[in-house]
Amino acid sequence: SESEQKELLTKYVQENFVDEGMVAEVAIHRDHPDNPHAHVMLTNRPFNPDGTWGQKTKTEYILDSHGNKTKTPAGNVRNRKIWLVDWDKKEKITEWRHNWAVSVNQVLEQKNIPDRI
Repeated sequence: SESEQKELLTKYVQENFVDEGMVAEVAIHRDHPDNPHAHVMLTNRPFNPDGTWGQKTKTEYILDSHGNKTKTPAGNVRNRKIWLVDWDKKEKITEWRHNWAVSVNQVLEQKNIPDRI
């Protein structure tokens, strides 16, 4: 039913995205009775508990053996970007697809529907 589809999608989005710090906007389409589907738009920057934007990355400075920042031959401070979230990685998308398949297949099994993702 439509309410069961919405419940499944809401649970999936909450567990996979919102609980990880994202904001999700969901649009469910039922253009054809045999093809209900949803579009999920996500922030790829986390939110802090107080509602402010969190960081996707931080800068780590390259230090010498004495703890001082090192410089390039041009005089720039050496640093590297450290990713704080993995949301842009292919492996994460693969994980989300897997989680969606597991979620849908559990419901299909509970309803004795033989189809599987």
